[in-house]
Amino acid sequence: DGLSYGAVDTYVLGYIGGTGITEGDTYSGSSINPAGIYNSNTVGADALPSGTALDHGSSTLAGTWRAMGRVNNNSGSTTSRVTLFLRIS
Repeated sequence: DGLSYGAVDTYVLGYIGGTGITEGDTYSGSSINPAGIYNSNTVGADALPSGTALDHGSSTLAGTWRAMGRVNNNSGSTTSRVTLFLRIS
């Protein structure tokens, strides 16, 4: 397919902490960390017992990205938020 990771017109599951995410809005790649979701049976700082947990790296992305989903609960808090982003430039 010829597109490389992080190229324009590619998607990433991205994490933004401390601010709400609104579908259709654009975000700087420097505020987005690539993320993932996993099932965990371990209790820990980022895990729920026998539930779903969020994980993200510390690297950020280049360019400008459009949010493809909305995650705005408790938008003034430090709640972790993940949605799909599309790189537009």
